[in-house]
Amino acid sequence: MHRLWDRGRRVTQTAWLLIWPAAVLFCAWSPSAVHAGCIVNPDPEMRHMQRLIAGDATRALKQIEDRMEAARRESVATPGRTERLASLYALQAEAYGILERSAEARNSAAEGLKLATLPNDPVRLQLMSAYAENVYDEAAIAAAAADIETARSAQKSDTQAGICLLITRGLLEHRQTRADLAIVTLTQAYHATAAPSMMESHVLSAEVLSAVMRAMGDYQQALALNQESIDWHASRSETLSLSVARFMRGQILKLMHKYPEAIVEFTQARKLSVILD
Repeated sequence: MHRLWDRGRRVTQTAWLLIWPAAVLFCAWSPSAVHAGCIVNPDPEMRHMQRLIAGDATRALKQIEDRMEAARRESVATPGRTERLASLYALQAEAYGILERSAEARNSAAEGLKLATLPNDPVRLQLMSAYAENVYDEAAIAAAAADIETARSAQKSDTQAGICLLITRGLLEHRQTRADLAIVTLTQAYHATAAPSMMESHVLSAEVLSAVMRAMGDYQQALALNQESIDWHASRSETLSLSVARFMRGQILKLMHKYPEAIVEFTQARKLSVILD
């Protein structure tokens, strides 16, 4: 979203709503990524970094790169070095993804997948999701969807990994303009995560389902799902994710021709993004 805010500094609010380039519009209208941390890394340090990405991905990215440099300086024989590097690549891909730097996200995920080769390794699944969530052309989406479904079918349906892969599948179906499939997939994920222990995945499924509902013209449902996202990110002080959620709310309100309300949301989203540079 940072590219949009740079343009916003140079135009009035009204003009800003009218002159987005097509590439930015596509990113804004289709979630670029299931937010960082759906597939939880088993390492507590890496989990902490996943939380940081949702709050300030730019700052997190610098810390991730510092850790990667340190790991590369270690001997190849250092215990855990390969696994640590794979996890850092996964985090780097997630950070690039939330910053709309899709090509870099794909590159990081691809590098990580060379290191994490065990089929059911959570880090490998995290890397697969990060890669899939940052593809946009038709052929790449189809290939990613097939890979995600293969991985998902190998998981128990009620596990965190299985549900996160289901959400990713729903996102890809949405990008394929298959709302009929995406609604079924994402509603399944949404209901499967109703327990308090799975609230993060619940909110993530709500975010993508909100985008599908918006695309179908069900704006009230889209707003309700979006509000869940806003409340969650605000309660956890996840500034960047909150900025994205409020931006998405502005998109819905704009489609409803509620322009003053939309401008309020865009302005708040922009303020949050500017804070994070």
